[in-house]
Amino acid sequence: RSYEWSKRSNEGRTRRANSKSKSTKSLELSRRFLTPRRRVRVRKPQDALPLLGTLRGRKQECFVVVTLDGAHQAIKMHEITVGLANQSQVHPRETFACALEDRAVSILVAHNHPSGSLEPSTDDLSITRRLSDSGRLLGIPLIDHLIVGAEGFSSLRERFPDYFEPPKR
Repeated sequence: RSYEWSKRSNEGRTRRANSKSKSTKSLELSRRFLTPRRRVRVRKPQDALPLLGTLRGRKQECFVVVTLDGAHQAIKMHEITVGLANQSQVHPRETFACALEDRAVSILVAHNHPSGSLEPSTDDLSITRRLSDSGRLLGIPLIDHLIVGAEGFSSLRERFPDYFEPPKR
């Protein structure tokens, strides 16, 4: 009889242990989904690189916008266009639609150069000017335009700061 009693007692303990592990698992799952994740804060161009790693090595030019909140924390990265091997079409309408949807305070844009070159093309400079002007009009400033290549990145704000300033009259 004592053997049967101890066997039943262990079964009860096992059942309680299983129910504890289920409730622990539920709490852990809830914590993961309900706890806000740390977002990347973009204070300088290098800070955005962890978000843009997917652009390296792509065979087609890809243009993305990173929407930022008031503390310059990334809200979300949106892929705007995927172009040809050496260019992509970008329009302010699509770029700022994401920013408006995310209620962003500012944006950062980036694209890759499949060739690996970090030199901006005339189209890159032109769209930077257009996006900067559009952002100023909407009250959602463009803080930088990054070109990502296999060997690194280039910040257009650092190289061409005039493209981010209002035109002088």
